[in-house]
Amino acid sequence: MHARREAHSRGELPRDQAELVYECLRHDRVLIESELGCSDLRWGDPTGTRIYRYAAAAIDNRSSWPAAYDWLISCAERFKHEFAGLSWPQCDGHVYPGATASGDNERAGRGPS
Repeated sequence: MHARREAHSRGELPRDQAELVYECLRHDRVLIESELGCSDLRWGDPTGTRIYRYAAAAIDNRSSWPAAYDWLISCAERFKHEFAGLSWPQCDGHVYPGATASGDNERAGRGPS
């Protein structure tokens, strides 16, 4: 119970809901990657519900930090733009707590077919 409460305090969904939302997003994988301009997204690894992008960086080389920061900021801004406006009234027949009936994203409410 403590781990579940901690996850909610970090803004994470319970596992069953996260899996359903992930499947909705995975259904639109090509569209998401196109809008993000990232064909190198990693889907479902290691937890089965994560979507992320990875780049190697030499953190012990201070001269590489500005490029690494620029990459991080660029990715964070694109992810925020793509995902921050989503509302999930339902996905594959499931209604999410706190979801709004109207979404400002064309994917809101669409579930896997």
